[in-house]
Amino acid sequence: MKNSTVRAVARLVLVVALFTSAVQAEPPSRLEAIVKRGTLRVGMTGDYAPFTTFDPATSTFLGFDVDMGTASARRLASG
Repeated sequence: MKNSTVRAVARLVLVVALFTSAVQAEPPSRLEAIVKRGTLRVGMTGDYAPFTTFDPATSTFLGFDVDMGTASARRLASG
């Protein structure tokens, strides 16, 4: 190969490497966003006992999913 061809190929490889590394940049962590926000959002329907039930007298959800969500939130808050 000629010297100019080698340089052109080297430049092309460099440009491709730069674009590839920029595209593969790590996205922000969802966990970090949750901890920064300070709120863990957990969705549940309230109609699948014993995992979630809705208590109309107290307007709260009860059950295993609620307990796990609460424990997870406390653990995330404590670091």
